[in-house]
Amino acid sequence: MAPKKKVPDDSAMRRSSSRSFERREEPPKFYPINSAAMENEVDKLIQLLEQGANIEQPDNVDHSTPLINACGHEATEAALELIKRGANIHAVANDGDTAIMWAAVNGMVEVGRVLIEKGCDMNIEVNSRKTIQEYARDYSDQHPEFYEMMLEAIETRDQRIAAEAQAAADARAKAFNEGATVLDKSMTVAKPITLKR
Repeated sequence: MAPKKKVPDDSAMRRSSSRSFERREEPPKFYPINSAAMENEVDKLIQLLEQGANIEQPDNVDHSTPLINACGHEATEAALELIKRGANIHAVANDGDTAIMWAAVNGMVEVGRVLIEKGCDMNIEVNSRKTIQEYARDYSDQHPEFYEMMLEAIETRDQRIAAEAQAAADARAKAFNEGATVLDKSMTVAKPITLKR
């Protein structure tokens, strides 16, 4: 006996066919702010931001922000404008790309300097492979000026951070020594506690 053919249940098709279907438009790959950033159209970028465009608008390719788009397309003026207006310098696209990575790959010295001075993370592993410093080193034959700038900027930033930390510690110590009473000072010393049963 031949197996019975399975008759498809068309009740689901009937249910769905009774609904009206709306045609959904595909979102654009790049929103106007992403395109303006990539094309280094600073006036258009400013206009869009002043009209309320999202400075962090991810594109629909890999969720790169306008800043990452600008650095990926060597749009120096657009990148600097976005940084000046508060774009997130730590943003990471879905594929792992960052603004500082693209600045290193494209030899964008001025953008790289500003990103480093603003405190971008130089130790983040881009695409789970390399740190920014490794990217810059790998591209140092094409962009030696970026690599040199990066090393100097990191050293300057680290010295500034260390000096600020030391100044804060000195201020706390001075305030403690000048304003604390003997009782206050004694309370900062840890004393063993004996528990009685």
